[in-house]
Amino acid sequence: MIKIQIKDFVTQLFRKRDTRINLSEEVVKFLQEDGMSDLEALEKSDDLIKRIKRAVNKKIRECKHQGITPQYLFDESNDDVLIRTDLVVSTHEEKDIHRILEWKDQISEFLKTISWQEFEKICGLILEINGIQDCNVTRGSKDGGVDVYGWLKYHNTKRIFHDINLRVVGQGKHRSNGGEVTNTDISEFVTDIDKLRKKQGFSLFVLPHEFVESPFPLIPILITNGYYRGDTINTAANYGIIIWNGEQISEDIARYFDLTDLVSNGKIDKEKFRSYLNR
Repeated sequence: MIKIQIKDFVTQLFRKRDTRINLSEEVVKFLQEDGMSDLEALEKSDDLIKRIKRAVNKKIRECKHQGITPQYLFDESNDDVLIRTDLVVSTHEEKDIHRILEWKDQISEFLKTISWQEFEKICGLILEINGIQDCNVTRGSKDGGVDVYGWLKYHNTKRIFHDINLRVVGQGKHRSNGGEVTNTDISEFVTDIDKLRKKQGFSLFVLPHEFVESPFPLIPILITNGYYRGDTINTAANYGIIIWNGEQISEDIARYFDLTDLVSNGKIDKEKFRSYLNR
């Protein structure tokens, strides 16, 4: 089991729906399926379990850092066991966490089935959920540029915040297979933002004149239903690009958006959701 396989092993663990996962049993089972005898699997499992625990801890930390509810947490009384998150929170939180975990996966799958035009509307919804005001979707183009824009306006009792407004521009990267956003995608968005700051480029034709001419700071956000790898994350950070991945935006919709009218028989109705986007 090489490093990338350990990461994939942990990813598969977090996709389970079991209430409890015994890591020792899962690792031994994996090694046996890989052709090892029972004795060999037991002898080999100790070192692998330690490495997998480190990878699980990293996964949990990454989820919390990104504002994502992890599917599992370690059992406080036995660190060989993972317990589904909705079973280890307080009683009044349990129902909400269970709903978020259940709907998040359904939303993630739904996002793979929609068109790039519909995903741009999802991007607008995500900005609104995160407090962006006067949010609008531009007349879209599949070739990049600014897809959504709006204002982040502070309402705070501190005097310094009274007059701070931030221009927010977003670009959506739809991946039908939930795939990767590349360094090239980041670089192209950086170029678009640089042109906008200089009041050049295609964005001038899709953004209101007062938005373009505003002296307030520009905050660029790249939104995908896929994922970013380490080098891409570093590139975005180096250029001041905020990046949100598929798991983050699925969580935001599941946690903060009222899905009441889009649910049928306890599950998200894809056709109702698509009709909502195209209304």
